[in-house]
Amino acid sequence: MVLYYSTNIVYRQRRLKDTRNKYKKIWSTNTERNNIVKNMWNNTEGSYDRKLQETLTTISKWGKEKFVDIPKVSKRAQAKLDKIRNLKATTENIHLIIEVEKALDDALKNKELWWSQRAKLSLLKEGT
Repeated sequence: MVLYYSTNIVYRQRRLKDTRNKYKKIWSTNTERNNIVKNMWNNTEGSYDRKLQETLTTISKWGKEKFVDIPKVSKRAQAKLDKIRNLKATTENIHLIIEVEKALDDALKNKELWWSQRAKLSLLKEGT
């Protein structure tokens, strides 16, 4: 009974530790983040610690909604581009290809940032 209880505590501590809000590099790719930080900082009353916590909580919620699933976004953009490239070459389709290529470039940059931050976190956890 004691062994089960102690392992359960360790599991809960790990789980709580992993659910803390952490700043993500990918958020810096979107200028909307600046407005959120300004609004939260100026509209939150209390100590600096409270302002920081409220700002991070709000921006974390925003980030989870804005950057839902980074790897899937790039796959969808690539599939859309492949589909459009098979269409007849009209001025409209060429503009659409350019637009989708820009979206794919953004998605790939975001994916690279996302993976680089995940890799750094795993290296820090492993201590290598």
